Amino acid sequence: YNPIEKTWAHIKKHLKKVLPSCNTFYEALLSCSCFN
Repeated sequence: YNPIEKTWAHIKKHLKKVLPSCNTFYEALLSCSCFN
């Protein structure tokens, strides 16, 4: 169990809702999730 992962998943879920059309920005954020 990783609380950071849970928080990051929550952030991504929120961003998907707020920025549904901003795929490039979202992809950039996804690439930043390499801290796992």
